[in-house]
Amino acid sequence: MRLLETHRRSVLSLVLLAILGTSVLAAWALVELSQAPVARAQDILGRIRRETLAHYWPSEASTRWYLIQDRNGRAVGYVVYMRRPSPDGFSGVVVHRLGDEHHGESWGLDPAATQGVYVATVGGRPLPDTQILLRDGQVTVIRPQPARTEQAVEPAPGNYIPEGLAHLVIAEVAKTSAKARFCLVVNAESIAGSQLRFTPVTMSPQGTGRVRVRTDFLEGVSEEVYHLDAKGEVFRIDDQTTGATMRLIDLHSLARDFPEVLDVQRSLEEGFREPADELDAKEQTPPPSPDSLEAALR
Repeated sequence: MRLLETHRRSVLSLVLLAILGTSVLAAWALVELSQAPVARAQDILGRIRRETLAHYWPSEASTRWYLIQDRNGRAVGYVVYMRRPSPDGFSGVVVHRLGDEHHGESWGLDPAATQGVYVATVGGRPLPDTQILLRDGQVTVIRPQPARTEQAVEPAPGNYIPEGLAHLVIAEVAKTSAKARFCLVVNAESIAGSQLRFTPVTMSPQGTGRVRVRTDFLEGVSEEVYHLDAKGEVFRIDDQTTGATMRLIDLHSLARDFPEVLDVQRSLEEGFREPADELDAKEQTPPPSPDSLEAALR
């Protein structure tokens, strides 16, 4: 009996060790699976920095116009993207209109996308511009409020997408076969309490020229499918949450629904200011987006 009891205990010990080993392996596998998408994101951003933006973007200015339609196909707004090389790297302006609301954004990046400035102006609001600065591995957000100005600073995570770089990152993800997890700063939720918040963004390739982008906002999840052409440029975005669509269109076709876009385009061409001009002035904030945008949008 004593020998049998000893045998039973040995068997039980082996079973427990096997269960423990399996649990450890399972936990390790889960950690690896959760870390792999972040590592892929870091690899993609690292490659962009090593090859520099000039490897991906042309040396001449580029402007693209997008029409926003609701789920019923009704024209409800537009987005204008303008990007051009600058002495310090690349600069860009984005003008966004949805219904009666509009806002403008300007950004600048150095050649390796390691230093950057960004300014957002919300039309119709009596507040100064929100600013995001990327300098020396630190992200700073300055967000004016009616009573005071909020400011927060955090080290930039390795998977952080600087302002102005999102579409290029999506194009690079489209070339892969596995999802990557990035983070970025969303203006409305950039400061939670006194802490800078990096919003998680997961990008999953969906076959040739398509990427599903999931953004985990504080108030919920948004999912969009980006469609890219052979050059890696976005020509359509399908919002999986609202059913809205944003599609590439030529300027004069867009002007049939939104005539003021011709004035916006003219203002961009005549009054484009370089937010990247201040990249080396570490104690200064970037200049606002073109003043003429507000007049053109009225």
